[in-house]
Amino acid sequence: MKTQRILIVDDDPNLRKALSDILKARGYRSTAVGTGRAALEHTEEEPPGVALIDLRLDDMSGLEVMRGIKERSSGTECIVLTGHASQASAIEAINLGAYSYVQKPYDVEQLLVTVRRAIERQEAEQALKKSESDLTKAQHIAHVGSWTRDLETNELLWSQETCRMFGVSPEDFDVRFEAFLDCVHREDRESVLKAVEDALNTREPHQVEYRIVRPDGEVRIVIERGQVIADESGHPIQLGTVQDITERKRAEEALRRSRDEWTSTFDAMSDWVTLFDLEARILRTNAAGEDLVGVPPAEMVGQTCCKLVHGTDEPIPGCPLQKMLGTHQRETVELQVPGGDRWLMITVEPVMDDDGNLIRAVHIVRDITERKRAEEEKENLQAHLL
Repeated sequence: MKTQRILIVDDDPNLRKALSDILKARGYRSTAVGTGRAALEHTEEEPPGVALIDLRLDDMSGLEVMRGIKERSSGTECIVLTGHASQASAIEAINLGAYSYVQKPYDVEQLLVTVRRAIERQEAEQALKKSESDLTKAQHIAHVGSWTRDLETNELLWSQETCRMFGVSPEDFDVRFEAFLDCVHREDRESVLKAVEDALNTREPHQVEYRIVRPDGEVRIVIERGQVIADESGHPIQLGTVQDITERKRAEEALRRSRDEWTSTFDAMSDWVTLFDLEARILRTNAAGEDLVGVPPAEMVGQTCCKLVHGTDEPIPGCPLQKMLGTHQRETVELQVPGGDRWLMITVEPVMDDDGNLIRAVHIVRDITERKRAEEEKENLQAHLL
């Protein structure tokens, strides 16, 4: 049994029964009524897929019934049946939204073909509506809208998500391209126009990022992608997508500020702080190291500690980094720079991943020369007093 229900509205009981039997034999569900009022009541209870309506009924005209059915169920396809055909009534029925107009006595097979095609059209429209609904939901989730621009009329067609993004309702949407430009931040209009005009001239896809100002004054950031194609009639149109990237841009800006603040703090430290990989190669270092080894931080990256600091290819004896690689614990050593009176305290801290595996090492070098001098002076003073 086919799922679509067919409503038969005819004041002739014999015709109602005959049609019902024919439709049932072809696998259709049908409901037959003899008055327009009954037809409207059934429509309210269960909207039919197709309504076969006699043009002349006892209580109201078939056109009034069709109008009432359409008001209650706009998706119902109506086929008008009558033995009193006229061109005027046919035109009126079509203008009111009738799918077709069939004159009695009708050919049964031809009527069934008309019914089948009406159902196919309704199913196609339902599938299209579902597809549009799914697209609207997907666009809302992804914050991506779509748009089309008719290059001959210069009018725009926006999806619901695009309207929502720009803060306008589909009913109040101004289709003019100039109205869209009014929504663009004044400082960004020139770049938007250039991107659009270049795309029109080259027929190449375009991408442009710009700010929009919503009716409530809120500023949002969007990225637009589009291209020029020909529609089914061969006329050029411009279509594309627009995505709200405001939150992403804000997150990027916050990350940039945080990174700048961290870098400023990192470089302001008096200790030389370096991040090493497990091969003792420098991954990142702060500005304090330049005072100790005379090499700019950018040139240190990729070099090994032993080569940069000690001028050797192998680690020096007692290297705290090598010790840490074995113990996986903090290692600290104090040493005097060869050929001078400078003292350094070197601390190496292990960096572990979530599974407890050693992945990096933080190397901190502190100049303790003044502390050593103070200790030496204290020892000399104590020895002198003794």
